[in-house]
Amino acid sequence: KEPFVYPKTAFEYPYATLIRPICLPTIKFESELLSQGNLAFEQKKEHNNCQISGYGKTTEENNGHATLTQASSYFQKAKMSLTHSPYACGASLLLGAEQLYNDPIAVRNNVKKITKTEVCAMGEVVQVGNHSWRVDTCQGDSGGPLTCIQGELADTKEPVTYVDNPNRKSVQIGAVSYGIGAKGCGDPNIEAPAVYERVTSHYEYVATFT
Repeated sequence: KEPFVYPKTAFEYPYATLIRPICLPTIKFESELLSQGNLAFEQKKEHNNCQISGYGKTTEENNGHATLTQASSYFQKAKMSLTHSPYACGASLLLGAEQLYNDPIAVRNNVKKITKTEVCAMGEVVQVGNHSWRVDTCQGDSGGPLTCIQGELADTKEPVTYVDNPNRKSVQIGAVSYGIGAKGCGDPNIEAPAVYERVTSHYEYVATFT
């Protein structure tokens, strides 16, 4: 079963400054991206080299954890650090699930082995009003893009963009897959990344429909 869906539209969208096609990553670019991210992880630095976007849940339910319960009415985007190796990702997910659930069965049900078709990314902790949140994907974001900018991987505070530089390309590295459960979305006290399905693992399927 493939994780990607290709919707058909009744008309074509004209390309403009803010409307451009997403590019597929080359194996070389993905490898360089992951190598830079792994180095940042070892140095314990926020890399902020990619971006998530979607309409996922953002409203807090105060039950002891930063649980998000209501979808956003607005399109959201935020920067992510594509830094975790499969081993580091699996270890972080396990630790996060243990912190969150304190139940061996719940932990086992919410943590899977990271496969070769997956990649992990985690956001930094930010202050929004009187609350601290970890930049994260949540329910409602599934299937959405994890994008990176080819030609510009600078660690800046603003979401990465290619509008001001036509030589940059927006590249889709992955699609939102899963995390340690909606109960842990955005919890600033849990250092657990989200898991994304790699686009490069599905080139043959993509080529069939594009």
